[in-house]
Amino acid sequence: MVIADHAMLVDQSLCINCDACTLVCKQIYSLTEDIYRTQIDTYEHGAYPDSIEVFNKKACMHCTEALCVISCPTGAMHKNEDGLTVYDERICISCNYCVANCPYGVITFDRTKGIMEKCTLCDKRVENGLEPFCYSVCSPQAIKYGSRPAMIAAGNQRVQLLKSQGYEEANLYGVDEFGGLRVLLVLQYTPDKYNLPAETEVPMGKRVLKYLISPLGGIAAVAGIGALIYNYASNKKGSV
Repeated sequence: MVIADHAMLVDQSLCINCDACTLVCKQIYSLTEDIYRTQIDTYEHGAYPDSIEVFNKKACMHCTEALCVISCPTGAMHKNEDGLTVYDERICISCNYCVANCPYGVITFDRTKGIMEKCTLCDKRVENGLEPFCYSVCSPQAIKYGSRPAMIAAGNQRVQLLKSQGYEEANLYGVDEFGGLRVLLVLQYTPDKYNLPAETEVPMGKRVLKYLISPLGGIAAVAGIGALIYNYASNKKGSV
């Protein structure tokens, strides 16, 4: 059965860096060497004996307000009917704007194949009522999958448990960031410890750019410029 408004919850506090998610994804999608759709990043903070080590499952977060979609001039990077961020290589011009604008650094240009690679949250499997591959192979059950409201509830419950265990900075990341993410993260520490972006709103300049490069926006912009020129010419003529 297809889950409505499906989402993924990644509990970074349970991740053991086994790389099962990385390997199954790489094998199933026949990715080029050194190209990944998901992988585990490790970050160390502080000095021994007070140092901490955290893991971050790095993959597309499927932002509601996705900068990669906003910056794509052809619509190759777009939202599907389920609201997931997907990619159509047939209309991609390899401008790499999506790569440059992704705040999570999770889109890669595969020069060998001439295409962009990113996590699609296994959209084709999801369409057939199946779960994402990484969820299926996660032995410590750090990855959960279900409806977004259920994942938010499970994430908040886990955060409360972590706080009761002394992790005062524990938080649920992704509820509001970039309009809400379809991949939510349970963090033991503040987001910066996991190299997550501090700014999580789409800049106004990007919104305006998307409007201008859209067909209707382009027409409106040309019309607006034409009106300004006409008004200027009329005013100048009237002053003579």
